[in-house]
Amino acid sequence: MKTKKSDIKIIITIVGIIIIAVLLILLWKNSQETATEGVKTITFEVVKAEGDSKEYTFKTETKYLSEALLEQKLAEGEEGEGGLFITTVAGVKADAEKKEWWAFYKSGVLLSSFVSDTPIADGDHFEAVLSVY
Repeated sequence: MKTKKSDIKIIITIVGIIIIAVLLILLWKNSQETATEGVKTITFEVVKAEGDSKEYTFKTETKYLSEALLEQKLAEGEEGEGGLFITTVAGVKADAEKKEWWAFYKSGVLLSSFVSDTPIADGDHFEAVLSVY
């Protein structure tokens, strides 16, 4: 049975796609932040619906943002499938009836993970903004 040129092109294309997919996965894995050990100083800014804000700067040995916020009693929440869902920040509870929720940012960029999966490093600046959807 002879192999057609079109069959060879299909095989090369499939192998190329697999190689590219593996490289992209490796690149993504290497770009993920990792939690650091030791004492870290972080700043946590709380922005309420009225726009007023307050900053908290503290030291922690915890590795993840949720741990640090719980340790400092700056947040309360409920455990869910993906991690801790923060409902209250600095004593202010998001009102579900008003469609409020706490959005978390790191240096002005919206977090793409739960706070329980967000590693912290010395000097990090996080913001919690009471938002309405």
